[in-house]
Amino acid sequence: MPTEFKDKIAPQNCAVILVDLQNDFCHPNGAWGKTVADPDLSKRVEAIQSFLPEARSVGVPVLFLRTIYNKWTISAPIQEWWQKVGTGPICIEGSSGADFYQVRPQEKDRVVNKYRASGFMETDLDLTLRAKEVQTLLLAGVGVWGGFFDTARDAVAKNYQVFLLEDCIAGGKPGERSMLIELFRRYQGEVITSRDVLEGWKSARRG
Repeated sequence: MPTEFKDKIAPQNCAVILVDLQNDFCHPNGAWGKTVADPDLSKRVEAIQSFLPEARSVGVPVLFLRTIYNKWTISAPIQEWWQKVGTGPICIEGSSGADFYQVRPQEKDRVVNKYRASGFMETDLDLTLRAKEVQTLLLAGVGVWGGFFDTARDAVAKNYQVFLLEDCIAGGKPGERSMLIELFRRYQGEVITSRDVLEGWKSARRG
């Protein structure tokens, strides 16, 4: 791992952001999950489940971004988009579809509700990260083209160092996901695996 990566991903600089790990995006019967099933989902979720305890153990904040729609926040364009892609309502407030899928936040984690794709739009995510003096975001989760990459791009625009955890990203078709990850690596941020991050943390402790 390059030396500059080790400095950027040092635990005191990082936060883990989990995007849209919810039933409607992941569960086979979810509004989006049954429309575009991801064959790699289970192993991606396993990677996330393995990584989070390690992050918490070294004091890295963990934040869950949760999409929520309700009668006040659903707009006509959103309804038209749902109709176009054939999903129906997604992550309606109070529904099982809005609940977290398999990976649930612990008491010390932070849950940020978002009402559009990006976790930075009309939320307190940026304020929360600045208050914790976070410089680097380690992104994992689902919703590759929508919430995941919108959040990643906005984070870059807000001058965070952004690392995508490649083995912890699910959603969409594998070919589409690979293409989007490669474009992000080429033009906007860094791509790394959770195993690389853990090895960097272990190396720092040994050093």
